[in-house]
Amino acid sequence: MSERYVRTSFGKFRVNQSDDMLFVGGKNLCVQIAYKGDNDSELAHLGTEDGGCELTDKKVRGEDTVKMTYLAVTLFKEKYRNVNHLYVMDSSKIKCQLDDTKTKSMSLMKTNLLFKGKTYYQEKFNAVPKFPTTTLDQFVENLDNPEYKPPTFSFSNSSLDSLLTPLYSQAKTWKEFFKMIETKYGKEKCKYIYTWYLNALYTIAHEPITEFWKIDITTFPTIEYTDLRLGGTRKRGKRRQEYVLDDPVLFWDRHDTYDIKFV
Repeated sequence: MSERYVRTSFGKFRVNQSDDMLFVGGKNLCVQIAYKGDNDSELAHLGTEDGGCELTDKKVRGEDTVKMTYLAVTLFKEKYRNVNHLYVMDSSKIKCQLDDTKTKSMSLMKTNLLFKGKTYYQEKFNAVPKFPTTTLDQFVENLDNPEYKPPTFSFSNSSLDSLLTPLYSQAKTWKEFFKMIETKYGKEKCKYIYTWYLNALYTIAHEPITEFWKIDITTFPTIEYTDLRLGGTRKRGKRRQEYVLDDPVLFWDRHDTYDIKFV
């Protein structure tokens, strides 16, 4: 495993590379690309939630996450020039602070679908389903179709029922309802949907939406970088961090009734 350091206009990064793996990050290696042949390579990991993705501990968020991914692909393409696309299993998570003591993980893919009608990888990297499917298009259509919004809906929590039922009754479609939640609760919106968002997704889609995607990397911009020489000494012998992806299991029947009080 070789290691190098690079400087870009948006940060400094550590790069580890072997015959079939490339890692980019800082203290943590936040992007991982696996070479499995020209037609089967994978974006195996992309995550900035835990921080440590840049050498100076600068927070990598928003467009810098996209640029860091472009950097990883730029470096990957230097060695694997014939790779034109990457596959990704979207098991991405976000952390939601429910109250002062409780933090829970939620699916970023599914929350993005409900609020934006597209996944993170669709929005940022123009990903398309790995396998042909009409489910996604049907979901987007149903999201904005009044016929697919039931007259009533349970939010799995008495406090939430009181808060959200008036908004739900005002909205003509699910899309309008989620826009109301976004407007009213902003960055805290996750805790208002945690107990019921999976049930809502199934109500709208009626069947699981794919977690397997394909990204065309021929359209990615090339990121300019310079090699960086770090001063001082660096401790040796630290075990390389490895990432394990979540199993692609869809918990459509999950009914979390965590009894948080909303005010």
